[in-house]
Amino acid sequence: MLAGIDEQVAEDNDMSFQKITLEECAATPSFIRDYIVPMYVVPNDGQIDIPIYLIVSSEKEIQGSGVVQTIQELKNLITSHQLWASSKNA
Repeated sequence: MLAGIDEQVAEDNDMSFQKITLEECAATPSFIRDYIVPMYVVPNDGQIDIPIYLIVSSEKEIQGSGVVQTIQELKNLITSHQLWASSKNA
């Protein structure tokens, strides 16, 4: 379980952290819901794996995402994003 550790990992990588419940996501039209539904909801049965972590720019553009179950998977998601961002700026 990542409870609390995920916030620390985000902070250690100079990223802000916001937790959104699946209920909040489903009830509120947003760019996050528009991304998650086609990307992560299994067609024809409505199932979804959670937790899903998103890396979002200040312009509200989704830069990366993944279903994360361990601290190492979270670190891998962040590292992948950082490598992508640095290659984009090179």
